[in-house]
Amino acid sequence: FFCTLSVECEVTMSKKPIISATIKILSEAEGHVVTVEMLNNEQFRGTLSHSEDNMNCELRGVTHRARNGMISKMESVFIRGGQIRYFLLPELLKNAKEFESIRNISTEKQKDSKRKADRSKKR
Repeated sequence: FFCTLSVECEVTMSKKPIISATIKILSEAEGHVVTVEMLNNEQFRGTLSHSEDNMNCELRGVTHRARNGMISKMESVFIRGGQIRYFLLPELLKNAKEFESIRNISTEKQKDSKRKADRSKKR
């Protein structure tokens, strides 16, 4: 199961941040084994013990694959969110309620695009 997570945060008039669905999904992955690929092509695989709103995260029981393919084991590692390309999440998270809201938004956007295309054809 592959999911690309990115940081999205909106600010309302009361200036309280609204945490995006992607960040909620990441927090649901805590306690599960994930793979993190970095912008520099390194990979870390381990148990996600903690994540933050900016996607900073801590992994425990880590296997690290360097850019040259060399593999090493680490007890724990802290990863800066800004250096992450993507997360590979466990299959069981595909039924998370946040994914359902993302699917609904995507479906609505597709319907809107189709309506606009149909209108332009009629003109």
